[in-house]
Amino acid sequence: MLKGITVVFNYAADLKAAEKFYVDNFGFLVVSRDENWVEFELPGANYALHKARADRVPGKNYSHLCFEVNDVEQTCKTLAGKGVRILEQPFEKPWGRFATIADPDGNPIMIYQKIR
Repeated sequence: MLKGITVVFNYAADLKAAEKFYVDNFGFLVVSRDENWVEFELPGANYALHKARADRVPGKNYSHLCFEVNDVEQTCKTLAGKGVRILEQPFEKPWGRFATIADPDGNPIMIYQKIR
């Protein structure tokens, strides 16, 4: 039977730049690294980056990644101040507030704030 999600990953053209993005902007902890892979430990499942290959282009192989934050508006302001590209400004749905940002390879990342 399925026990859970172990890791979710995206491809990155520049692993060092992508690692820096996730460490500097989200405080991710690196738990594994080699020349083709960097893995971060997160609550519930790990997130990783794999060095891009000819058949796997960063930003083109869409995966839906969503991080929960305490305050979407403030997170967007903080990230924009660090030069992070905001793809979709904060918006609200009945179940939460959302925004979409991009990592250095253009992979979209949704940030989410639960409405209490």
